Amino acid sequence: IIVVLSGSPKQEWAEVVEGSAEALRVAREGHRFTPNQSNLCRGDFPSARYGISYGGGRKEPGNVAVQSKNNLRVFHSLFSNPYIERLLGHVDRSLDLFAPQLHKYMALVLDGICQQYPQLHRFRDKSAYACCCFNLGPRVQTHRHTDHLNIPFGWCAITALGRFDPKRGGHLILWSLGLLIEFPPGTTIYIPSAVVEHSNIPVQADEDRFSIVQWMPGPLCRWFDYG
Repeated sequence: IIVVLSGSPKQEWAEVVEGSAEALRVAREGHRFTPNQSNLCRGDFPSARYGISYGGGRKEPGNVAVQSKNNLRVFHSLFSNPYIERLLGHVDRSLDLFAPQLHKYMALVLDGICQQYPQLHRFRDKSAYACCCFNLGPRVQTHRHTDHLNIPFGWCAITALGRFDPKRGGHLILWSLGLLIEFPPGTTIYIPSAVVEHSNIPVQADEDRFSIVQWMPGPLCRWFDYG
């Protein structure tokens, strides 16, 4: 099994999905974006990242820059939102269910890095993922790409949010596998994003679509594994 579409919990999940989407709508208005955050190679939409990474000129692991105190407040608001918190918790627990050895390894790496560098800030204390990205729409459509800096044997978690008809748009395309997958709001797909080319088709003009992406940087794992 190399790709998993996680189902949605039955209890009160519609409320969690709508509450999370509304939090992203508010964040889109409050976040101050730099030009490279608004025109990413993955698609023409604003994106806000938070987490712990290594590479890109860094000499040791560090937190992803958030540019301003205003943006830091936006992130704090998102991560303290009860709907976002429940959604992120569900994603982490589902990863542990579907790939327990991978979850154990990622948690070991992140715990070890944070013990070595106690000044680092995790986006969620209990998560095995090091990085989180909010793609803020309003109609997120990604280009065909791979995330080549992620660990190649790991799973990137992509959660779709918004108000759209998943039978008419928002499908995930896994080009390397020849698959087109319905991707409803509130569901999460786990894919090896470093090695499988992927993108998604647009939603309708009167709809909106956001996504939350979580991943583990490959360089961070190498830093830890090599001691």
